[in-house]
Amino acid sequence: MNSLKESIKRTQYSVQLDLMQDIRDNKKQLGDEVATLSFQIAEVLGGIKGHDAKKGEVVK
Repeated sequence: MNSLKESIKRTQYSVQLDLMQDIRDNKKQLGDEVATLSFQIAEVLGGIKGHDAKKGEVVK
């Protein structure tokens, strides 16, 4: 019975490690995607402001 408990504990520990690694990977991917999106939004807004300035409008 003890060997069964130990086996279950090892399996749970292994699953926890895998989940923690997945969480770290997902957080990094999310951070990268947010940075990319932020850059893209900045480019769009910069383009809009530049376009408005060409039309003679004041953009604040």
